[in-house]
Amino acid sequence: MKRKSFVLITLALCITLMLIFSGCSLLNKVPEKYTEGIRYDRDYPDDALEIYDDAIVYDSRVQFGDIVLSCGTTDDIDDIIDFYRDFFEDNGIILDEETEDRDEYCAKGISEEYSFKVQVEEADGEIIEDIFEYIILLSITPLTDEELNNVQQTPPQETATPEVTPTPIAEVTPEPPVEVESIPLTELLPGTYQLIVLIENNEFLQIKSTIHIDAAKNGTMFYFDYYADERWMSPFSYTIIDGIISLNLNNDISIQYTATMEDNLVHFKDDTTDLYYADWHEVNMVEAAPDEFTAFGCWMFYDPNNGHTEIISFWPNGGGYVYNWGGTGESRAMYWEYDSETRYFTFLDQMDMEVSYEIVHKGEVFELHQTNGSVFFYDRLTPDILPGLLFLEDSSEEGLERTIYFNANGIAEISTTRAGKTVATESEWYINASTGSLHMDIDGEIISYDYHFDPSGLFLVDYEYGYYYQYVFVG
Repeated sequence: MKRKSFVLITLALCITLMLIFSGCSLLNKVPEKYTEGIRYDRDYPDDALEIYDDAIVYDSRVQFGDIVLSCGTTDDIDDIIDFYRDFFEDNGIILDEETEDRDEYCAKGISEEYSFKVQVEEADGEIIEDIFEYIILLSITPLTDEELNNVQQTPPQETATPEVTPTPIAEVTPEPPVEVESIPLTELLPGTYQLIVLIENNEFLQIKSTIHIDAAKNGTMFYFDYYADERWMSPFSYTIIDGIISLNLNNDISIQYTATMEDNLVHFKDDTTDLYYADWHEVNMVEAAPDEFTAFGCWMFYDPNNGHTEIISFWPNGGGYVYNWGGTGESRAMYWEYDSETRYFTFLDQMDMEVSYEIVHKGEVFELHQTNGSVFFYDRLTPDILPGLLFLEDSSEEGLERTIYFNANGIAEISTTRAGKTVATESEWYINASTGSLHMDIDGEIISYDYHFDPSGLFLVDYEYGYYYQYVFVG
């Protein structure tokens, strides 16, 4: 790896950052998604909840099982309300809840096999309020089998809104709910499987687990429970006989589960535990290409025996941060490269420390291989691991004061002060595993940030608008 290439990358990134932080024409350019729209989630059911005529869909995301679309329009709110009330009436939809104010409207109900929410509010925030008059948030969630059955068995209730006169629904004989087909597992195909649900003794547990199966069908299990201070990786072999899988770990422990495939999920079950694993590449729409770098995001190595922690953040533009690398105890900006042939990544930090290691990305973990044969694994670091109150210490956005509290349940409590006015909001946040970016609702708009999170605080960069934010922990 030649040092000359780092000089070129550093120069290019410095020029980019100068353009971003100097407030030049980049900040004045309207992103194309607000004028042309985007291709929204292909699973969004248009028939169950229509998108307002002529609205521009500028954001689409899957969040906690919901498909959420953000749309903008220049129309008056009365026209938007009339549109959706006509839609509800034409489709015989009886609302569970409907509220209307001068500049806000909200409706919740069930349409076909989905629960939905329509929320209309005045456009607010830089760029958005200059383009649109109102923002329409559409959220829709597939009903579970139990919910579908309850809908079929429960007679409709009258709506509390007199303007809405639902079309009468003909009596039908309720059909039994559609059960998810459970197919006995015969083998684990090569790939990476991410734990998405763990139920033990009827309680949901917060741990991270990844299973990787290589081409020779050898397995590695990665386990990380920050709150219990437990973390390990273990190679394993497995056998599946008559739908029973035996995981034989390298510490002579054998674990047995009933193993099935249910709705593209691998389901392991015993007397007390249900584990559901999903194909990481399929869920996150990332091509399994070992010659390409895909380990974007913020990652942590943690040794529960001595508390030693190292953190590294890879940003798609070739920049990022390292924390406590080499025992420095510091956070440092860095630039990185990846050699697709050797699978080595090399980074150079701001103190001119240069290191190279082989990296093998396995979904929510990556392995770092040293030349002496040692292997260390890093977990994706998300704010729910270290919840706490963060205070905005420095930002390129002038006149801004803000605090953020990340709860372990995935909700961020945000307090923002501008021009002496303070607004408190709550935001669901999520990590885009394909880009490694943190998405959060700020001032009514989902913002995508490159991020670095360590025990000192949180660093965010918003390249779209050209801002950076440095948060520190309070207390």
